[in-house]
Order: sequence, then C-alpha cells, then structure tokens
Amino acid sequence: MELIILAVPLVLLWLMVSRGRKQQRELMATQDSVRPGTQIMTTAGLYAEVVAVEEEAVILEIAPGVHTRWNKRAIGQVVSTPGEPDGTASSESTASSESTASEDIRSEAGYAAPPNSDATDGGTGPDGR
Repeated sequence: MELIILAVPLVLLWLMVSRGRKQQRELMATQDSVRPGTQIMTTAGLYAEVVAVEEEAVILEIAPGVHTRWNKRAIGQVVSTPGEPDGTASSESTASSESTASEDIRSEAGYAAPPNSDATDGGTGPDGR
C-alpha cells in the first residue's frame, strides 16, 4: 500500500515532464524549419514575415521596409508558410478581418494616419480632441 502511494505521484510527475519535453522538441523543430516568406508570431505576440534566416537568428519584416533581427527561439508559432494553398472564402474573410483589426490597432497607437483625417467627429480640433 505504501508503495502505491509513492508510485502514483511519481508516475504523474513523469507524465507531465514527458509531455513538456515533447512540446519543447516540437517547438524547436518549428523554429528551425522557418524559411524566408514564412509568416510567424513571436513569443512576445508580434506578427511578422521572415525575410532571412541566419544560424541562430532570423530577420523579420514587422512593417513594410522595417526589418529587425530576432533570435530563432523567439518564434512562438508559424502562422502560414510560403507555398500553402490559399484556402477557402472563410479563411480569406478571416484574413481580411485580421488586416482590418491590425490597421485599427496601428491607427489607435498612432503609427498610421487615421482614415479620413481631414474630417472632424465633433471634437474641438482637427485631431478630434
């Protein structure tokens, strides 16, 4: 009976550790398999396109003409790879809604000009404040 009480937690611990190691191996394989043109998301949540792959780093295009260098281990997941079929209309509508959402986020953060910037929305100044 005492042996069972000791064995059950050890088996559970072994299962948790083995699952974590499997996930880590899969992530490292994904990080090592990226190539230029791959759309990725970093572990920090940044969406970008891989421009070049070096030994331990990748060059990411985070905006048109803006390139940054990241360690390969910062790649959290692959969003799409070059040569993938375009998919159905539902995936296209998802992509268009994602691009619209990213444009909204960029304009709210002040990185892009707001749409129709010459119109006022009832604010006191031209910037709506």
